Amino acid sequence: MIILGYRRGFLQNIAVFLFSACTAEKSMHEITRFICTFSPLSACPPHSFNPFSIVSALLLPYNKHKIIAGGILLIHASGYADDEYSRQAIFQEGVCDPKHYLRIVCCGSDSYITHSAHLHRPRGRLDWQLILMAEGRGDYLLDGKMFRAKKGDWILLPPGILNDYTYRQANQPEVFWIHFTGHGVEEVLRSAGLWGRSHFYSGMHPEFSVILNGIIRELQMKRPYYPLRGMADFLGLTALLARRAAEAQTGNCEAGGHDFIKVMARMQTLYNTDTSVCEYAREFGLSTNRFIHNFRQYTGVSPRRYITGIRMDKARYLLLNTTLPAGEIARVTGYENVFYFSRIFKKYSGQAPLAFRQSFGHSLAP
Repeated sequence: MIILGYRRGFLQNIAVFLFSACTAEKSMHEITRFICTFSPLSACPPHSFNPFSIVSALLLPYNKHKIIAGGILLIHASGYADDEYSRQAIFQEGVCDPKHYLRIVCCGSDSYITHSAHLHRPRGRLDWQLILMAEGRGDYLLDGKMFRAKKGDWILLPPGILNDYTYRQANQPEVFWIHFTGHGVEEVLRSAGLWGRSHFYSGMHPEFSVILNGIIRELQMKRPYYPLRGMADFLGLTALLARRAAEAQTGNCEAGGHDFIKVMARMQTLYNTDTSVCEYAREFGLSTNRFIHNFRQYTGVSPRRYITGIRMDKARYLLLNTTLPAGEIARVTGYENVFYFSRIFKKYSGQAPLAFRQSFGHSLAP
């Protein structure tokens, strides 16, 4: 096996692997052990490289613990694990941890660009897994029957059951996945109406990717109390799913429902423009005060804070994945004044832009 290249510190990694015929007979444990003992990777400083990012790209395209051989495999993969569990999560097929109420084991996202993938775990994992089909389609064997998941579908896999699912490149699947454990899982899932459900449909909501990317970021950055923040974000996700289900049953989406989903999607597109809250309110046919009230009621935050959150997510991505200077990132994300941008960024991320980038092994471009 030849690793053609990698770049440290990416929240989302593009991993390209060339598999020769000889790798077809190697087990997953041999391959992952090779990666985790490969000296240039193991020598990386903390947070600059997470082996789980590369291993997650390897774990997916195999069938019955064998690597698929022949040709080039290109997977856009991102995955990070709790430090307490990372080795278990990779090598021992999951974690059962009853000492915590709720703990995120690992979380990530994958999209299949040039290759299909089939995952088969006869005995499942020790932890729970929740999967969101964000784009495309995927085929899952659930309760002895094949289920084709589409965009907006969720798959909930309990511990110890058969995991068998396929992602076909022709269907352009993109998924988020999260593994979790703890003695409070049943209580959390029951309170959200998810207990006993192997799959359900919620449609796509802009907040889903915001929350899941937030959990990924917490596991990546590992700032103080990140497990607690991850748990809080996951509880927020289950609450949002419960709300969506309740609104669908009553046919009455609180505070505007589907229209607010549209305006949130519009904010995702226009986040770096000077479009004012008043303009969004006019498009919505409401007074500014009523629009702000209803938006906060539906999302839990004000329109301005929601837009700022989008800008900060984009800024963090650019700091980690490009060499653009802070001034250019400020401009790209909608800020004319780099000092004001830096102050807002520190408020949201806990670090100034330069310190944030340097903590991942990068330095600002001159």
